Amino acid sequence: MVRALSDLAYAWRRALRRLRPGRRPSRRGATLIEFAVVLGVVLFLMTGIMEFSIIYKDLMVLNQATREGVRCAVVGATSATVDSRVRACAATLAADRLTTEVRYSTDDGASFAATPGTVDGRNDVPAGALIRVHAEYPHRVLVAAVLPGVTEVRLRCDMIMQRQ
Repeated sequence: MVRALSDLAYAWRRALRRLRPGRRPSRRGATLIEFAVVLGVVLFLMTGIMEFSIIYKDLMVLNQATREGVRCAVVGATSATVDSRVRACAATLAADRLTTEVRYSTDDGASFAATPGTVDGRNDVPAGALIRVHAEYPHRVLVAAVLPGVTEVRLRCDMIMQRQ
């Protein structure tokens, strides 16, 4: 019992010595908590920046692939050839989720209702008509665990050129 009281008195004296005016108390615990909070915010921001960058890269790839597809269509390629060209140019995108559609307009773009047919291995779009290639790609969001309810972002692209 005497030993326990002696240890308690010793611990009490040490605690009082730490609180003397001239000596600052330790802030190691508070610093650790502040670091954890700031680290969480920084990691969240970095993840958002990475996700946005990947989406932007996929959009640029889709734009370039659609541009290549419409370029093929205006010189007479069939819809199947345009589709395969778009998929080949979008090599970094998942080809099974990429959809393309080729339509043309003979009324200066008021409506793109007609789909091109095939005549002698070329499309049957009349010269001077506008050809539109529409491509869509559902980009799967990598940070779906952080943003519940957001699983994909649908990227769309339309390119229009005049048939030669």
